[in-house]
Amino acid sequence: MSWLRRGKIPTGGIWAKELGPGKRLDMLFRTIQQAKRFFKMILGFTLLLLGVVMIVSPGPAWLVILLGLGLLAAEFVWARRLLERMKREGGRIRDAVLMRNHARGT
Repeated sequence: MSWLRRGKIPTGGIWAKELGPGKRLDMLFRTIQQAKRFFKMILGFTLLLLGVVMIVSPGPAWLVILLGLGLLAAEFVWARRLLERMKREGGRIRDAVLMRNHARGT
């Protein structure tokens, strides 16, 4: 970490030019943001895969799938569209079941 204190950042084994403290913080912030995005994507795909496995094995498959899609929706348009479709269809199914139960109970 002595290279960070000196304001130099190694690139490809060669020392980069001197950077000011603002530039170093900006690079550090971007690196942290990229790491967060990476871990969100890994966790999202992992939850999605576990949810698919739980469809045939015991477990809260749809909840886990929705959580995985929720994480992936922040990064991918396809996941956002699929999540919106699942919400819409889930609401439609809920309404159909509630109206059927209401008609049967009254």
